[in-house]
Amino acid sequence: MDDDCLRLVLRYLCGLHVQRNVRTLHAKLGLGEQNDEDEMVVKELDTTLVTFDGIVGQKETFLLPETVHHCVHDRGFRVISTSQLENARPEATGYQLGFLDSCGDECGEYDSECSEDDQEGRPYTCLGWARKKRVTYSIRLSRAICESVTFDVLVVPTSWWGTCYEGEWWVVQIVDAKKPVPAELNLDTCGYEVMAGYDVVGKSF
Repeated sequence: MDDDCLRLVLRYLCGLHVQRNVRTLHAKLGLGEQNDEDEMVVKELDTTLVTFDGIVGQKETFLLPETVHHCVHDRGFRVISTSQLENARPEATGYQLGFLDSCGDECGEYDSECSEDDQEGRPYTCLGWARKKRVTYSIRLSRAICESVTFDVLVVPTSWWGTCYEGEWWVVQIVDAKKPVPAELNLDTCGYEVMAGYDVVGKSF
């Protein structure tokens, strides 16, 4: 088999490997708290914010942008493309998707971040969530023969904890759509990112 045929096979295998890891995923809104054993756990993963195809990791998840579907809900959170922000801060250019958190605005949670850029007023502060990234998967047979596939994804935290409020946190958790949603999720086993230093990237009215 000549080198061109080998490269063609390798390119096909690269794409096949990536597709094998893609799953239909849900971004669920939940409630986080500390249990009696001082473990951080998530309960009440009952509201789907976004569905998409992607590759889930312990810390980060890759979303395929063309598969993102925003869901309707009534828990004070909704997803928005940052390109739709009417009043955006410079940080917004690094994000493709964000969450509008009307509940946090009602309790004044984001007042200090908004006033820094003369964006006072309510409702709907947008928190940056999904960043665009180009990723590559490669297979190398030798120094001379190597093939790869490159594709654009949106990168999000697999588990994203909001600010503490009276011992509880709101949580955005990525789960496999084909598996039962766990009644209680121990974040020590799946990885998480506490939303300290989150980016308030703008407002939408």
